[in-house]
Amino acid sequence: MPAPQATPGNATQGAIEMLSPHEFAALLILSNSERHGELDPADIGTLVERQLVRLESRSAERNAIRITTDGERLLRSIGRGR
Repeated sequence: MPAPQATPGNATQGAIEMLSPHEFAALLILSNSERHGELDPADIGTLVERQLVRLESRSAERNAIRITTDGERLLRSIGRGR
């Protein structure tokens, strides 16, 4: 049976099933801090692909990572949201 795919209607449910422990930990870290220098760029890339976070340019050499609505929804569903 194929893994469920995240669609706009079930993005949070699909994200829970598709995230690795490292990706999930990265989302938790990002929800509590803007510091992301030590996180694996591949984990951040997956979170961007899943639309759980988005990258925002602050300057030529610095990006900010923001939790999206779907990311917040996922965090709230596990009791870690704001």
